[in-house]
Amino acid sequence: MEFEIKAGGKFNVLTPKEFTDGLSEAMKSWRAEMARGGVFKQLQLSASTNSSGDLVIGGDLVEQGAGPGPGFMWSVRRLYVYGMADGDTVTVYVNDANPRSAVCPIPQTSPYRGFHPNELVLKSSDRLVIAGTSLPVSTEIVVTGAVKEVPEFMSWAM
Repeated sequence: MEFEIKAGGKFNVLTPKEFTDGLSEAMKSWRAEMARGGVFKQLQLSASTNSSGDLVIGGDLVEQGAGPGPGFMWSVRRLYVYGMADGDTVTVYVNDANPRSAVCPIPQTSPYRGFHPNELVLKSSDRLVIAGTSLPVSTEIVVTGAVKEVPEFMSWAM
């Protein structure tokens, strides 16, 4: 719908039908998300150590699936790291491999780590990072796990 203002300016407004149609579409999407609720997903990330024996999995590499998509949250439930040699340890971080972001170490002697439902929560802008140093050169490290994904507005359902 278009109106002409005496000053010569124009502005568009929605007709009642356009408003109702838009609202109905938004409500349909919202109802679908509410019905969907939480979903358990399998996680699998991998990378090879570089020539210095350093490893970084996840982080800015969004295409790896190291974090939830826009509008969603993850509760990480378990992680398992394999490919490490005797005595190796990697550390789990949120967003970047810096000591303030550290969650926990995962040593080769105990490569499985379970998390309580709200112990490791990632928001849509967060990414899981697994990093290590002084690992064997050109070794592939694989991280598998499980996460519970919920829409952000349903964070109470974690």
